[in-house]
Amino acid sequence: MRKAPSRDLPPVPALEIVRGVLRDRYADFSGRASRREYWVFVGFYLLGMAFLKSFSRGIPALAFAQMVFFLAFLVPLFALAVRRLHDIDRPGWWMLVAAVPVLGTFAFLFMLCAEGSRGRNRFGPDPLRPERVGPPKPYYGDGFDDMNDDPANESGSGGGPIRPR
Repeated sequence: MRKAPSRDLPPVPALEIVRGVLRDRYADFSGRASRREYWVFVGFYLLGMAFLKSFSRGIPALAFAQMVFFLAFLVPLFALAVRRLHDIDRPGWWMLVAAVPVLGTFAFLFMLCAEGSRGRNRFGPDPLRPERVGPPKPYYGDGFDDMNDDPANESGSGGGPIRPR
């Protein structure tokens, strides 16, 4: 049985994902989105639409609320789909594949379910394994002095640790 890829970040609660998409990345079409981020948001949207639809029969105010909910979530759904395509190293224009009857819909659904490319790609860092930001961790190796005493110098000059021959 295949093991799930390890994560460098702890899992984020579902409501934090939804809040983050709506508040921080509402119309952000750049970067990448993980499968979990995409499907949690889509699930929240579908549950909200089903809830409003079930109570909106014959009540004009709730039918209006359903329309507002749909329009409010339209832009973030498109932005999230584009970022999801970026995660598999495809440009957002690949969403047009869904316009092809039947086959295109299945192809688009397959792309949304596919595992993202590992590591950095042309659209940004991996959302599951973010790149470490800041100075490198201090080296507490074999006790030999480091020729470069400045840990913030990441240029690679300074030689690194001195090793015996």
